[in-house]
Amino acid sequence: MDPSLSSQNILPAILGIFFGSFINTLIDRIPKSTPIFFSRSKCDLCKKSLAPSELIPIISYLFLKGKCKTCKGKINSRIPIIEFLTGLITHLVFQNHNLDFNLIPIISSIYILIAISTIDLEYKIIPNKLILPSNLIAILASPFWNVVSTPKTFQGVSGIIASFINSSLSGIGSMTLPLIIFLKYPKGMGGGDWKLALFTGIILGSPGILLAWWITSITGGLIAIYLLAIKKKNLKYEIPYGIFISFGALLILTFGDSVITTIRYII
Repeated sequence: MDPSLSSQNILPAILGIFFGSFINTLIDRIPKSTPIFFSRSKCDLCKKSLAPSELIPIISYLFLKGKCKTCKGKINSRIPIIEFLTGLITHLVFQNHNLDFNLIPIISSIYILIAISTIDLEYKIIPNKLILPSNLIAILASPFWNVVSTPKTFQGVSGIIASFINSSLSGIGSMTLPLIIFLKYPKGMGGGDWKLALFTGIILGSPGILLAWWITSITGGLIAIYLLAIKKKNLKYEIPYGIFISFGALLILTFGDSVITTIRYII
């Protein structure tokens, strides 16, 4: 095997695993308003600060058999799962996208969506501390990158201004329905969902956001049918909407042109 090809396959995954560890830090600390960079990691149960040997992504969890070294309390299994999934997704991104500047905002957006989705699942919130800065950075960076090979256009024109307009209108369009639902039925959709929809619209642009919402509708509908089938009637309390909003965007960000080509073939 060509060593360069082997490195190209392995290194992104390793990088992603370590970023997954940082994502876990965001998930644990942002909802609790704990400082992200100036506070040592601690066991959730005994509150003892963790040694460096206890912070090695995935390996520490396996070596400790999923238990705290001090109190033997159970470590949240979400930690290695997020690390593994982030490593896998990072690997897939490198396989499906060109090695250029676009990789930075694509991977950054994916990591943000992973963090937001998991926080929404665990805490039933989408924190303003994470989503508002993400939206600001996304709109400022939107003129300079594309998720897919086809540039974002406006009225058939491409370029920085057209890309900015495309992302802005896509963001507004994406957030409109969730915002209306939130304003009319606050208990039916959270205040963070429309902000997340705005974020996905900005980063994907058009037509990417249309395909993302198509994926979201299909997956959300299937899960809703399943929950109804097993008599889980109170759907809004079962799975937060943020996960559905993120899922379609994550697929398109990860696979780029490949998933768009596949969806167009299916449709």
